[in-house]
Amino acid sequence: MAYDALGRRIKKEDCIADDETLYWYNNNWQVLAASDGAGNCLRIFAYGNYIDEVLVHQEMNNNYQLYYALQDHLYSVVALLDQNNTVAERTEYDSYGKPTIFAAGTDGTYFTADDEQLTQSACGNPYHFTGRRVDVIDGGNKLLQYSRNRYLDYETGRWLSHDPLGMVPDGHGIRFDITIQYTDGLNVYNYAQNTPVLYTDPHGKVVFCIVAGMACFTAACCLSGCSSSPPPPNHTSCEAHVAAALKDPKVDGIYKSIKSFGCSLPKVLCKSDADDRQCKSGTLGHAGGGRITICEDRARGAADVLEDVIHEAVHIYDQCVMEKRGYTGLWRRTPQGRIACMEIRAYDMDGSCKMHPKGSSAYETCIINRAANSVVSYCKSRKWQGCDTLAEAKYILKSHYAKCIGGSCPNKK
Repeated sequence: MAYDALGRRIKKEDCIADDETLYWYNNNWQVLAASDGAGNCLRIFAYGNYIDEVLVHQEMNNNYQLYYALQDHLYSVVALLDQNNTVAERTEYDSYGKPTIFAAGTDGTYFTADDEQLTQSACGNPYHFTGRRVDVIDGGNKLLQYSRNRYLDYETGRWLSHDPLGMVPDGHGIRFDITIQYTDGLNVYNYAQNTPVLYTDPHGKVVFCIVAGMACFTAACCLSGCSSSPPPPNHTSCEAHVAAALKDPKVDGIYKSIKSFGCSLPKVLCKSDADDRQCKSGTLGHAGGGRITICEDRARGAADVLEDVIHEAVHIYDQCVMEKRGYTGLWRRTPQGRIACMEIRAYDMDGSCKMHPKGSSAYETCIINRAANSVVSYCKSRKWQGCDTLAEAKYILKSHYAKCIGGSCPNKK
């Protein structure tokens, strides 16, 4: 294997099969084309909104045949349609993703006794379980799933290497911190928290599921469909999650930065919709008056509370900087621009878009879409014009994104 400076695999060589493949990427870590060792294009790919949603690929050595992918809830490719809208082949999977590919038998019908089982795709399709690439190596004797940062062994249902999160700094805010690799649990080799029918892990770092176009990071969220009205948690459990969040290294760093500017450290409270007017409006949390409020009727668990605490703590930090230094540097903007910048920074820091590679257009879109609702809500509460619709908010966010995403962060003066 060979990799570029960004960690993307650019070459795969099977010495036993005497086969070499080169890969060509866009900035979302999606393969746009594959070629042989001599540089002759083998196939090209097109994608949908999700990072591993392969829509179509074209075989350059087979009369430029187009194949359209059909996927299940995990974005696993279950069938390919040819240009005549005929099923060219179908795929079944075991619990941990090992593919079994079938072609229609002599009767031309699937799910009959004469279905032909294939050793690999006859249509040149390399994408299978969860939309990830399958490597057929050792002359066809071994299948491995390439998930960008590590490889999944279908036979054992485990990763071949430990979780790189926190162990391999990515230059976008993920620092070297061995505790971060335990985000998905203490076992840093198991796949999808041993729940492969529910979760996916496109980067080999953090598991989540996709429900109605939303990324869910907890089993409760996945199973409930990410509804906007989850069952309210116990108040005591919310306070316990807050106590754990305040010990998180990232929260601790933000608090130290706030203190270094001479501002008071915020208290964190759990409030129900009945006890807090802003919570009743549907927000996840808010900051003000020297405190952070977590809306416990919407906080599903420890991960959600931590995300909310980080988000609001970043707002407290930014307000502190503006209070001490004035509207200079990063904050020399219109009021609407300052709010947009604060939301960009908060959503960047809280990790709510961690399913996308930082620096990618997908990451930027995720941040802007999430921040837009917050900006609109704030502008409406202040009766500000020019930012009180989603279209206007997104325009402002896009115009400020490049500078605000790279502005000075908590932990640094």
